[in-house]
Amino acid sequence: QDIENLLYNNPKHAQSTKTAESIVKSLGNIFFMCQTNFKNKKQAQNKYSFQDLLLLSEKLLSKNKAICKEINAQYQYILVDEFQDVDPIQWNIINMLQHNNNLFLVGDALQSIYSFRGADNHLFQEIKSQFSEKTENHKLVQLKDNFRSQEPIISFVNTFFQSLFSKDPTINFEALKTKRKDTTSKIEFALLPKEKSFQDESEFIATWIKNNFKKTEYKNIAILCRRKKNLSLLKECLILFGIPATVYSPGNWSQSTEILDLFNITSLLIKPYNNLALIGVLKSAFCGLSDQTIYQIYSDYYFVKVIHLG
Repeated sequence: QDIENLLYNNPKHAQSTKTAESIVKSLGNIFFMCQTNFKNKKQAQNKYSFQDLLLLSEKLLSKNKAICKEINAQYQYILVDEFQDVDPIQWNIINMLQHNNNLFLVGDALQSIYSFRGADNHLFQEIKSQFSEKTENHKLVQLKDNFRSQEPIISFVNTFFQSLFSKDPTINFEALKTKRKDTTSKIEFALLPKEKSFQDESEFIATWIKNNFKKTEYKNIAILCRRKKNLSLLKECLILFGIPATVYSPGNWSQSTEILDLFNITSLLIKPYNNLALIGVLKSAFCGLSDQTIYQIYSDYYFVKVIHLG
């Protein structure tokens, strides 16, 4: 009621609220039309999306117990890997196909990355709790032994994530135990202030490499980035610091750094006042300007008053 009064009865917000409401309704109608047309086209071509297959399978199994029984008879066991990424529809299908306690699940809530696709960590925790109850029908096994990583890495992971997840009641972090005895590895952890950019982070990485490795050791270094869009910036920064770098990233060749640089140059030649293309050229290996420098140029209105091409 308070929100309704604020949005509709307050003269300051009433008009903008009604306008937004009208836009949302229009977008909803457009979405419904697109969804209906898309569904009709799929049916006309006898094609189905991945989500269609899930929904239709769930519907088929829920309404035909005989089919469930027939499928059950074909499989002695049902093994499900990456269970933390299973969504409720998939779980319903699995649940309808299991029989005589023939279900084997493997998963880790900390590795769940498909929440955007419907994966529900609460579902994982609920099923895990059911398996935690020791009965003759099911058993929960915690896999804590790590055979890959050395002790310094495991010690860092345990300390860091124990603190990170301590405030999340849905996650029960279990410390890992290393089985390797060699301890030649070490961990160095650095945090940059929030106001720092990826350019600052790239320069920090390049400086750290220069200070800790010989040139002959550069070939032994691998840098992992969370997002591919940052790879080109990192590569450019390393090269500016005299560190040879090569990007290995699967994807569309048309989105490679070289192609995008040529595209931006061509676009700029066609439309000299294309600011987006200009920024791309200035950040490319041809110019190598930093984000801060480009921002300063933009702030001083150089895009309009000073920069002229041709």
